[in-house]
Amino acid sequence: YIVYHHNTVDFVVFKLQEPHDVYKGKKRIRTEFVAAGGMINHSLWESIQAAGCDISLVDQLTELYSWAVDFYHLQRGDRFAVVYERQMAADQPVGVKQVAAACFTHRNRDFYLFRYRSKDGVGYYDEQGKGIKKTFLKAPLKYTCITSKFNPGRLHPVLKYKRPHLGTDFAAPEGTPIMSVGDGQVLESKYHRDLGNHIKIRHDKVYCTEYLHLARFADGIKPGIEVKQGQLIGYVGKTGLATGPHLEFRLWKNGKPVDIFKEDLPASKPLDGQEKEKFLHRTASLKSELDRIKTNTEQPIKLTYLKENYPESSTMIRP
Repeated sequence: YIVYHHNTVDFVVFKLQEPHDVYKGKKRIRTEFVAAGGMINHSLWESIQAAGCDISLVDQLTELYSWAVDFYHLQRGDRFAVVYERQMAADQPVGVKQVAAACFTHRNRDFYLFRYRSKDGVGYYDEQGKGIKKTFLKAPLKYTCITSKFNPGRLHPVLKYKRPHLGTDFAAPEGTPIMSVGDGQVLESKYHRDLGNHIKIRHDKVYCTEYLHLARFADGIKPGIEVKQGQLIGYVGKTGLATGPHLEFRLWKNGKPVDIFKEDLPASKPLDGQEKEKFLHRTASLKSELDRIKTNTEQPIKLTYLKENYPESSTMIRP
C-alpha cells in the first residue's frame, strides 16, 4: 500500500498488489474546546500566532467584530481573549469550527460576544444579551487614515472658502474596493461634477449612505439593485472635486447628514425575559474564563484545553 495525504484530513490509498485498487478516505475529526489570549503589539495575526491559535481564527474574529472594532487601525496595547471549538484530525489541527465566546479590548473598551441559540436561531450577543450585529459596518473600506471628518464649517481644500463637509474622508490607494456598509437598495450611481462617480443607497425608512469620488462602479451596480452588507459596490478614485484618491462617505438620517462616528446605530433584536436569564446563566462561566485571560499579565496566554470544564457551553453552542 501507498498512502498519499492530500491534506490534514483527506488521503488516497493505492493498493499495489493484485487486485490493484485505489480508494479515498478521511481521518476522523474530533472537536475540542480551547482558550487563549494576548496583547496586540503589531498585528492581530502575529498575536494570534504567538498564542498558538489557528490562523483562521483571525478571519472569524475580524468578521464577528466588524460592527464594533476597526481592525485596520488597531492600537498597541489592544487585547483579545477567546474560547473556541478547534477541530483536530489525529494530533493535527484542522481549523476553527466556531467561536464560542470572545472579548476584544480596543481603545480601553471591552467588547464581549457569546454564541447562543435562542428561539429565533443562533446568533452572537454581548454580555447583556444585546445582539452584536449593527445596522452598518464600522467602515466601508480598508483605508490608510481619516483625512477629514464631518464638519459643517470646514474650509474646502480646493475652493478655499467655508463649505460644509457632510461626510468623512477615508484616504486609500486608487482602486481600493469599497463595500456597502449595510443591506439596502441603490438609489443613484452616476457622475456629478463635484461628487464625481457616486453611489447612494437607501437602507430603511431612516438611513441612507453615500459614497463619493469613486474611480468606477462595481459590475451590476445601478439604481434599483438590492445590495448586501459587505458587498463590493465600487473602487476608490479621485473623480469630481477631489485633491487625491479617497472615499468621502456620508450618512443621511431622515434626509439630514449626520456624523457616523457619533450616531448611535441600532443593533439586532436583544434577548429579554426568561431568554435573557437563560443566556446570562449559560454564559457566566465563559465570561469568567474570558476575564481570567484578559486580566492575566503573562504574554501571550497560550492555547489551553477546556473541553471538560464547559459542558454547558458545549450544549449551548452546538448547531
